[in-house]
Amino acid sequence: MGGGASGIRVAFSFFVMTAALYLVNTVLVDATGVAVMLLIYFCTGFVPLAEYPRWIQPAVQHQPMSYAVDAMRGLSLSGPVLTPATGILLWSVGIVVVCAVPMILGYRKASTR
Repeated sequence: MGGGASGIRVAFSFFVMTAALYLVNTVLVDATGVAVMLLIYFCTGFVPLAEYPRWIQPAVQHQPMSYAVDAMRGLSLSGPVLTPATGILLWSVGIVVVCAVPMILGYRKASTR
C-alpha cells in the first residue's frame, strides 16, 4: 500500500488497541471485526460506486477504505489523487484524535491492575 494508506493503518491500529482495552467481551470484539469487514467489502475497490443503490452511495463514497482505494487507483491510472488523499488524511487524523485519549487512559488503567 502507498503512503496514504499507511495513515489508515496507523489509525486502524489506534482503533483496535482502544477497542481491545475496553471490550473485554469477545462478542463485542467479534462485532468490531465484522464492522471492519463491512468497511472493506462496501468500498469502491470491489464494486464501482455507481453500482451501489443510490441510498448507500454517500456512505460507500466517504468511508476510509474507499478513499484509500480511490487514491491508489488515481496514482496507478494518473487520475485524481488530491481529494482521496485528503479524505485519507482527515479520516486518519479523526480516528487517532478520537481514540488517543481513551487509549492512553485504558493503558494507564491496565498497567495498574
